[in-house]
Amino acid sequence: MSEDTPQHPREITLELIFRQGQRILGELGQIREKQDEIVTRLARVEREVVDLRRDILGLHEDYVSLAGRLDNLDRRLDRIERRLDLVDESTSSSN
Repeated sequence: MSEDTPQHPREITLELIFRQGQRILGELGQIREKQDEIVTRLARVEREVVDLRRDILGLHEDYVSLAGRLDNLDRRLDRIERRLDLVDESTSSSN
């Protein structure tokens, strides 16, 4: 061997290449299993996000409904107060 040629502690044989290939395939199988698990978990998270959005939309609809009812009650209360002369006209017109 010349000084430019690297020294290898063992000879590269077909058996060594085969064993390394088997090891790589085994690791690849583990990676695929982990990837499948991640995809499954991601799908679950996506479904939960959709459910949360649906819940938030429902809460928003409830809020809009309650705000409308409160506005209606406020108008009715203003009208009752005016009819009973409980407030000055100048005060009730600013609302």
